Amino acid sequence: LSPKKQHEVDRMTDYVESLFTQSHSESPIRIVDVGAGQGYLTRSLAFRLRSHILALDSDQAQSTGAQKWETKILAFPSSITHKTIHITPTTLIESIDEWIESTRTPSEPTAIPVLLVALHACGSLTPSILRAFLESSSRTSSAWTAFGLVVVGCCYNLLHPSDLPLCPTPDLDLPPAALQLAAQVPSIWLDDLPATTLSVKKVVWRALLSREMRRQHLHDTVPHLWREKSARHGPLAEDPLESQDRKKVIGIGTTPAMRRLGKLNDSVYDDWQKFLAIATQRLGADLTDTPLPSTALQHRISVLHTLRCLLGPVIETFIIQDRVQFLRQGLQNSPCRDWDARAVNLFDQSTGSGRNVALVV
Repeated sequence: LSPKKQHEVDRMTDYVESLFTQSHSESPIRIVDVGAGQGYLTRSLAFRLRSHILALDSDQAQSTGAQKWETKILAFPSSITHKTIHITPTTLIESIDEWIESTRTPSEPTAIPVLLVALHACGSLTPSILRAFLESSSRTSSAWTAFGLVVVGCCYNLLHPSDLPLCPTPDLDLPPAALQLAAQVPSIWLDDLPATTLSVKKVVWRALLSREMRRQHLHDTVPHLWREKSARHGPLAEDPLESQDRKKVIGIGTTPAMRRLGKLNDSVYDDWQKFLAIATQRLGADLTDTPLPSTALQHRISVLHTLRCLLGPVIETFIIQDRVQFLRQGLQNSPCRDWDARAVNLFDQSTGSGRNVALVV
């Protein structure tokens, strides 16, 4: 783990443990880790709290990776259940229902308390968790009952437009890329200026590549990585960009074709022709004759990206406030009207954890 990720896992585990201690619950509390990925938080919680944990993710490769880590660690508690699903409010509740029924022990109560957690729940995953939590808290009869919620959002990439309606005017039609916020935090950029310069350069060159693909009408001809992953790892969630109007997708930076490019080594960005050669190999389209645009254009894109990063925390603040109010209003209309929802600053900003605010009930 990177120091940043280790810090986040440790702090979130500490916080969840403090909730368990303060609850004075007579019944063992179970945990559902939504979007568990490689299972770093899952394993930390399992070690510290010795709770039964359901680890959910939409990618079978991630779940398999987490299980491999568990087998490598001696004396690892066997109280973790993995499941790969397309996570929606409905499938999340159904998965917890099935898990509870299949693993219930005679000593557990009729309604088992369950805590929902998520570390870096990207895109529409956080709103789905919030909706599932409110729905579960309103159910009068169930095999489990909501104990609480600790969810840390992320960079809001691939946020479905319905979860962030930026366009009240029908004719003001923004593409999905307009819903994305930058993950970087400009206030810490000067701590490592060379790394910052390189990261901005990556954004600029990928933007220029996307423009060239649009010019050559290549966005629809490049095979989609999403379909290839489905072939390798089994059924996955529907690609959010595939399900939207194709006219809105063509020509923007976030397309299935551009995601196919994937992560590149830093050395690839030393030379434009080297970058084009790798892009040609991965995308299956000949881009080697693309000239490097003017320095002025590259500078304009750099400035635009910097402004996007500066505005990101401001917009995110309103998103977090909106989600807290959404939870509070939902709880008022449920049997849990005496519960409280709040935003908690879990992580140390100096570690680079720009997405450092947890939604807690």
